[in-house]
Amino acid sequence: LTAACKHLHRQQHETGAKGRGSLVTLLSKDTFNKVVDVISQLIKAIIAEEVRQAGMFSVQSDTTQDVSSKDQCSIIIRCVTDVIHERLIATVDCESSTGQHVAELLKKVLLELNIDT
Repeated sequence: LTAACKHLHRQQHETGAKGRGSLVTLLSKDTFNKVVDVISQLIKAIIAEEVRQAGMFSVQSDTTQDVSSKDQCSIIIRCVTDVIHERLIATVDCESSTGQHVAELLKKVLLELNIDT
């Protein structure tokens, strides 16, 4: 396997191929993004189930600007089952950093995950 990888690397280098070159990935950019979205939804569903089993939870949110000067709001949820769980459940665009707007974002995210507010 190592020899095959080295041969492929050498071949790409000699031909000046960039990126994936002639490698077949069977995943276009759109397909890859769809797969990532599905995995994200599955992970969120597992986290939501952990929270429902725990019965009680706490929420933490924080906003910060990204490189394009847009405010991003991170939403973290904590619950205790047999162990303490602290999970990032969402990173969403935040048009306003007022308490009311952040509370509305929190409520929206929790309702999407079917977590009782």
